[in-house]
Amino acid sequence: MSTKYFNDLNITFKEDQNTHAEISVEPFERGYAVTIGNALRRTLLTSLPGAAVTSIRFEGIPHEFSTIDGISEDVADIILNFKKIRFSMDDNATTELINLKLDIDKGELLAGELDQHLTEFKVINKKLKLATINKKVSLDIEVRVSRGKGYVIAEKNKRSDDVLGTISIDSIFNPVLNVSWEVVPIPSSTEGHEKLILEVDTDGSAKAKDCINHAAKIITQHLSFFMFSDAKSIKAINNEELNEALEIKSILLKSIDEMELSVRSHNCLQAAGIYKISDLVSKEESEMLKFKNFGRKSLTELNEKLNELNLKFGMDVSSYID
Repeated sequence: MSTKYFNDLNITFKEDQNTHAEISVEPFERGYAVTIGNALRRTLLTSLPGAAVTSIRFEGIPHEFSTIDGISEDVADIILNFKKIRFSMDDNATTELINLKLDIDKGELLAGELDQHLTEFKVINKKLKLATINKKVSLDIEVRVSRGKGYVIAEKNKRSDDVLGTISIDSIFNPVLNVSWEVVPIPSSTEGHEKLILEVDTDGSAKAKDCINHAAKIITQHLSFFMFSDAKSIKAINNEELNEALEIKSILLKSIDEMELSVRSHNCLQAAGIYKISDLVSKEESEMLKFKNFGRKSLTELNEKLNELNLKFGMDVSSYID
């Protein structure tokens, strides 16, 4: 029993510096490209694991609506900058709390400063500016970096062991920055087949190809719950068999006039009430010989013509013609 439900798909994959990928897949039957494009986009933007800052505490600063002497940005703006830090992480990384004690003269505080204190996580965008220092200042900052997925609001990042002054922040864990897709018709297809073009951009913490692969696995796992072990298989339609059946049907519906028979054989068939090829092949050879003026020579001629059409006497035409 056939279990192949669609033709093989052709895939073209292009990757640029591991952070951008474009994948083109065809030919999809009508509607499937939209379904798969939507599913992949949703999964890529919401379900992939990543790392982000989940809380921050400034020694001596009670809340985010404060300012720090010697720093141009207020605390709220500094927190927004910390949200932009992108991390790569070890496979077993979960959460890490670090303490930054810094004495800085005029200049900039960059995200790369965190790398000296992290062990399970690594900052990707090291040159990201976190704050502008306009005079010598001493900072004591506690930062928690955690593993997660998707987008998590500040309220859910709160922990029972947070000390007073800890500010929980919204976190974007997803390594995927952008996903776009489009479905285009295949002009040469007579059956409405379509092409799916998917583009994925990441922050560099994961390769775009790996992200697509992980998203496909998540979707596959969800679909596996709908595959019941006690369900009966439904025979798939084999496109080659289907096309062959349609071709045979079109031949069976043709008139015997198109067989280019001799006058004698043609007249014998008409006299017997046989006007279509389907009427002819549904007869047995023994039946044909019973018709008036129909002999072995005419039977041989008909067999040769039917062989040319890949047909024969004694066929059950009900499987081709309703």
